[in-house]
Amino acid sequence: MASRFEYERTADLAIAGLTEDMLDDIAEDVLSFAVRGAAVDTGAMRRSADIDSLPGSRQIGYRVPYSAFVENGTRHMAAQPSLAPALYRQR
Repeated sequence: MASRFEYERTADLAIAGLTEDMLDDIAEDVLSFAVRGAAVDTGAMRRSADIDSLPGSRQIGYRVPYSAFVENGTRHMAAQPSLAPALYRQR
């Protein structure tokens, strides 16, 4: 029985490793497409693009504080989305 448990655990770890690699690849693709579509004034938003890696998930975004205003717009400025189109493209 011990060998079976070890095999299952090894298989689970291998699958988890593949899943993490796949998440990394998908996140890089989404980030690359988002950066290409990002609005550019000074280029700070493009340079701030980043991926946070968590077990089983990835968070993709921009580190500048005004990125949500650019992505979603305000009552004074039209939205210039780049993350949402990148995510929809990856679906």
